Amino acid sequence: MRAAGVALVVALLGRGPQDRRELEMPQQLIGRRQAGHLIAAGHRKIGYAWPDDERVRIFAEPRLAGVRAECRESRVGGPASETVALDAEQATIAVRRWHAAGVTAVCAYNDEVALAVLAGVRLLGIDGPAVIGVDDIPAARLAVPALTTVTTDQAAVAAYLSATVVAAINEHPAPTLPAEALVHVIKRESA
Repeated sequence: MRAAGVALVVALLGRGPQDRRELEMPQQLIGRRQAGHLIAAGHRKIGYAWPDDERVRIFAEPRLAGVRAECRESRVGGPASETVALDAEQATIAVRRWHAAGVTAVCAYNDEVALAVLAGVRLLGIDGPAVIGVDDIPAARLAVPALTTVTTDQAAVAAYLSATVVAAINEHPAPTLPAEALVHVIKRESA
């Protein structure tokens, strides 16, 4: 299509070739938002709940990199990374390790992994750690405690992509990606 002169506008969720008309969702910013929220709440030892599904590594790696960067810049401990299966019994293994290491808050790869961490906490009958997920799935509101999560403003993404399409049609430069406006925390009881 490029060879034929067709202007492409592509929305990517993970890493892609850097092209002026490709939107790459800022996965590292998601991790930074997670850790930043927990650090602002006073947590000084952070964990990261890595998914047990290698197919999502393209998303998990930059999110973890964002958590690492935020921890390093804020001079807090972590993240102590543990693989967490979507199984309450197996999640207790990671929760025990974090508890023993003094981790007080966990950034989870996504809401499903965060829910597994919360289930592991319940099974162990301990207080904490605070937990933050990603995606704001419907079950996040129903969790006990309700799950704090990071979400992407889909209206802002749609507006950016629309403006990019219009720019492509009119052979204008692509608009600036409003990355900071795309990702925000939804605060609930878990963190």
